[in-house]
Amino acid sequence: IILFLNKMDLLVEKVKTVSIKKHFPDFKGDPHRLEDVQRFLVQGFDRKRRNRSRPLFHHFTTAIDTENIRF
Repeated sequence: IILFLNKMDLLVEKVKTVSIKKHFPDFKGDPHRLEDVQRFLVQGFDRKRRNRSRPLFHHFTTAIDTENIRF
């Protein structure tokens, strides 16, 4: 399973001004630290996976940044 989380440029700015705890009260960590928010989002998807035998790969991208979408 591949999880692409796009528009990271927007998340970077949002994390600075809005607490993720407002929408996810069970969030643990620093709500203004990007790495903590990213980890929380990936773990949320990981917990919902039905087939645990298949690995979950995740990528944080900004599609307008061509360095992120090169092969």
